[in-house]
Amino acid sequence: GTGFRGNITSFESLKPSYARILQVIQSDKELCRMIPFGLKDSNMPSWARPNTNAWYGIESIAAYSPLAARDYKQALLSLEVVDDSLGLRPVDNAALKDNYEVLRLLNVKYVVSSRLLEFPFLEKVITENNVWLYYLKGYLPRVFLTRSLDGEIREETKGRVEILEYRDGLMRVKVNVPGDAFLVFSEYAGPGWDAWVDGQKQPILKVRNLVQAVSLQQGVHEVVFRYDPWPAPALSAGSSLAAGLLCAKEDFRLEEITR
Repeated sequence: GTGFRGNITSFESLKPSYARILQVIQSDKELCRMIPFGLKDSNMPSWARPNTNAWYGIESIAAYSPLAARDYKQALLSLEVVDDSLGLRPVDNAALKDNYEVLRLLNVKYVVSSRLLEFPFLEKVITENNVWLYYLKGYLPRVFLTRSLDGEIREETKGRVEILEYRDGLMRVKVNVPGDAFLVFSEYAGPGWDAWVDGQKQPILKVRNLVQAVSLQQGVHEVVFRYDPWPAPALSAGSSLAAGLLCAKEDFRLEEITR
């Protein structure tokens, strides 16, 4: 007889689907996120679905958690990517256009879509078995300088931002600011986060009711964003992930979204 061998599924079946698209994203070493667009569609790759993406080392703005922060879910409501256990609805293509500025702010570089999309701010990277990978033009870095937090947020390219340390609950950067500006950190601005500029605690500004920023004056500064869940008040619906998974690498950073 064949013994156990005949009863074992080939290891080939364990390979992820849409492997070419996955490889493109995994090979990008820049700090960036993706959005799975069309989660209700049956052909959405399993590795792009909320929380599963973490196993593949991919950061995503999608999340599945009953503790998902209410304001985060509300901000992304029409995109149908935050499931607080009540389920998701089919998404309209127009939601991508309507939320373009939000996606830029959330450091979204890639759109994994289960349907063909045609927008001027998207550039097709690759297609594989009726799944499309798009590059989001104009996306913003994980941490950057800007002159204004009003209207369309533009990166201030004359300054310099150097990441000194980045890990769960901590972002430490050295900043050279040519003039008064704001330093934006694309991490959910939930309870428990604090910021220091040159060792002095500074108020965190909430940008678009989503991410964090601090005000800076001209000069060279060291800025630290740190997350400490205690003694943060209990969250109404979640927070960077101690329970709420928002984003997604295995360390869940934007994830700090549901802490």
